[in-house]
Amino acid sequence: MRLTTWPEVQRHLAATYDDVKAEPDGVLSVVPLRAAGAGRSAPLQVTRAEVLGATWIEVASVVGSLRYRSQMELLAEGAQLTIGTFCTRDGALVVRQMLPLAGLDVADLDETIRDLVELATRARERMAQTGVPVAPWTLPGARGR
Repeated sequence: MRLTTWPEVQRHLAATYDDVKAEPDGVLSVVPLRAAGAGRSAPLQVTRAEVLGATWIEVASVVGSLRYRSQMELLAEGAQLTIGTFCTRDGALVVRQMLPLAGLDVADLDETIRDLVELATRARERMAQTGVPVAPWTLPGARGR
């Protein structure tokens, strides 16, 4: 099945995942979820973005504080990723993936969500193993929620 509009994406997420919340601005949905069969969970933010005249879907999750990770280490890890990338947002380290909305296959969106949950969880586990304090899960851009 293909998705072509943001409301279709929102309906799919609401029907597929446990806890989906639409933000008041109507532009983004916050999707804390447990990946089917993965046994892991991570709060994800799924957002619509307009880039160069096209609509994209961003899937993102906060990993932790930037101050505990070296830039070179993050670049080296990022070079090995097959999906997702590290970025910063409001002083936090975030993993994210962008998908073009035009003709987006539901299976591709669901696989991206599962992969980002796994990537975010593994990144947080690696941080914890090195003694870095790992704060409770938060959503990208969510301060004090």
